[in-house]
Amino acid sequence: MAEQSISDVLSGAFAGVCFRLFGHPFDTIKVRMIMGNQNKSIFRVGLNIYKNEGFKAYYKGMLSPILAEVPCNAVMFAVYEAVYRELCPYPYSNQAQIVPWLIAGGVSGIAYALVVCPAEMIKCLLLIQLLI
Repeated sequence: MAEQSISDVLSGAFAGVCFRLFGHPFDTIKVRMIMGNQNKSIFRVGLNIYKNEGFKAYYKGMLSPILAEVPCNAVMFAVYEAVYRELCPYPYSNQAQIVPWLIAGGVSGIAYALVVCPAEMIKCLLLIQLLI
């Protein structure tokens, strides 16, 4: 059981890293659009970043989001799997287990929100301070 929990946490951590690797360029573009106060499309802003600063510019400042995303996803995956295993001791049966999926998903979403909301609030406050 402990090995499975470690596997769940590591899977969540890896998912967090992957999410951030693929999602951070979009966050970079979003922040540039907010800070630019211009009516440019997402494609135009992304292209301007690439032309002016190169590919690495999409990943500037990625360390802190990765450090925040890894524990958030690790908690979400671990809580989901733990709750699902409690509700459905034989999860690999051929029958659909919709109610345990829903309950486990809801509980893991609450756990995720408890970890993410403070970090998102800090991020928003810092962004507001930059814009003022």
